Amino acid sequence: MNMSFKSVTRLAALALVALALVGCGGGGAAVTATPVAATATPVGGAPTAAQDLCLAMSEPLLLAALADGVSEPEYGDVAGSDGVYCYFTVAGDADTNVEAQVESMDQERFNSLAQIIGATTPLAGVGRSAFIRENSVEGVPGSTVLAWDEGLAVTIDLARDGDQAEMDAAAKALAIKLLADL
Repeated sequence: MNMSFKSVTRLAALALVALALVGCGGGGAAVTATPVAATATPVGGAPTAAQDLCLAMSEPLLLAALADGVSEPEYGDVAGSDGVYCYFTVAGDADTNVEAQVESMDQERFNSLAQIIGATTPLAGVGRSAFIRENSVEGVPGSTVLAWDEGLAVTIDLARDGDQAEMDAAAKALAIKLLADL
């Protein structure tokens, strides 16, 4: 699979955040990225947790987040944790993207993650605890939402230009849906 330099760099940065959370215990699984159609049934049986995540990211919410048609997602395991990710881009524009990560964690670890990535503004109406930050964790325009409920953490990272309120609402809507569906 051809991944852009930015995608590889972004996955490496997110992997470092995940490794920081699990400490220096080592032995983390490598990040895998495999394209899958959002409506595809996996060959050979039941979908993986990462495929389930991609399937839960419904097309209307993806279109609201990205404001354009989406490409096939990439998905896989988050390095150094038990989490999974799903990553969509706008077809032909890898700089406009949204990634969701889902991972089991306690609230203390969730709060630490929020501090590490700079999402410190409380966000009401999403799970038991949620934070938002303007801009993507990539350091570009967008929105990042972290939400936690009953041991499940969801991170939505949206990278695109546009109206901040719309981007925040789109990221929040994805977090709400994923917490409800997974």
